[in-house]
This record gives sequence, C-alpha cells and structure tokens, in this order.
Amino acid sequence: MSVREQRSTSEGLELHDDDDHVEEVAAPDPNPQQHQESLGLAGFKEGDDLTVTTTAVVEPVELAILETPVSHAADRFLGQKERRNSSAFKMFMYDYLSLTTNKVVLDRIAKHGDTKISFADFAIKVNRRNKMQKRVLLITEHAIYNMEPANYKIKRRIEISKLKSISLSTLPDNFFCIHVSQEYDYLMVSGRKVEIVTVLRMNYNNLTQKVLEINFSDSFEYQIGTGSSRQIQFTRVDGGVSTQIFDKKA
Repeated sequence: MSVREQRSTSEGLELHDDDDHVEEVAAPDPNPQQHQESLGLAGFKEGDDLTVTTTAVVEPVELAILETPVSHAADRFLGQKERRNSSAFKMFMYDYLSLTTNKVVLDRIAKHGDTKISFADFAIKVNRRNKMQKRVLLITEHAIYNMEPANYKIKRRIEISKLKSISLSTLPDNFFCIHVSQEYDYLMVSGRKVEIVTVLRMNYNNLTQKVLEINFSDSFEYQIGTGSSRQIQFTRVDGGVSTQIFDKKA
C-alpha cells in the first residue's frame, strides 16, 4: 500500500459508488475557490492517496449564514469531540449548493419519494483505494444521496433508517464514518461534519423514534465491502492531527 504525506490548509466531505443511469446535466460551481477553501480541499487534488494524512488546524473562510437548526455548535461536539476555534461558534446554513431550487435535483429525488433537502454540499469520499473523490452529499428527510458534481447523477442512495451508527475521533480532524446495516460504510471528510451528523441524528429520530448511535474513538473500523474492512487511527501531532488507514486482516 502506498503512503503519501498530505497537509490540509483548512476544513474539509464525501460518500461511495453504485452507478445509476441518469441523463447528464452540467452543474458548474459558481464559486469553486470558496468551496475549495471551505471544504478543506486546498492542498489536495482529486485522486490523492489519503493512507497517511496530516490535517493542519487552520481556519477556513466562513460562508454566509442563512438559518440554524441549533443556536451554536458546542465547544466539544456531544461533549466528546474537540472543535476548532471557528467551528465552536459556526451556525448552520444547510443548503450550500442552492439545490432546493434546482429542478433537475428535485425531480430526481422525487422519484424516490423525497421532497425536502436537509443538507447539500460538495463532498470528499475516501474510496476503497484510499483515494479522495469529490462528490455532492445530499441529505433528505429519508435518505443520503451521493451524486456526481458535474451532472448530479445519483451514484448511491442510502435509507437513513438503515444507518447503524456514525464514528468520529475525539480530535479536531474532519473525518467521520457513516456505518450502514448490511451494506458497506462511508469514510468521509468534511469541515461541516457536525452539521451533517446533527441533521442525520434529527432525521433518523424522526423516522425511527430512536437515537442514532454516535461513537467517539481515536481508532475505529469500517467496512469497504463484503468481508473486507479497514481501520483508521488518529494521533495528535505538532500543528494538527495525523491520520493513518490500515487494511484489516480477517
């Protein structure tokens, strides 16, 4: 397995891939540089190996505030995860791509019975080869969608009611993992992880009347396929957090 050192200069998201045949529609990014900075993509390029990553604690430029499901983010998310200085007082915007007015997207999710967009933003998916891939992460009242950024082609849809848990470290990094019952998991990176987890907890509770399990550990496993898993470990280092990914032997 190849190992490369990477350094993020701000905050950084994403999902996985099962192809859906949908017509292609161009969807240019109106402000690509701002999204690069706000999502932690500065210093990275698509296809980079994330086997070993060092995330520097440097603050991004905040986007405009439209609305907030909660008043302020806590200093420690759910009392467990360390926050960056700017993140502790970040207010939630929820739809960073203005997809609530995008007819193409609304028509596609409506085919699956979804009508309300709870969250939308560009995403980073760490794929099975530990490479980063830019995607659109869209959350509705019922499901999580992984979409192609260029044309909003649906790559995968996950029922929120089928979520098993979400894992994060206790350190100020941007990784989180969505664990799915009887399916492979999603290892993702996002500077808006708290907002994403908060929305998923709310929607999961609305659907199941249960509390979605959130686990905090500086080492956890995730499934990448049937019978295949990996382990990710987080370590505090000078200037940031070091992240290492290992193949998990059966």
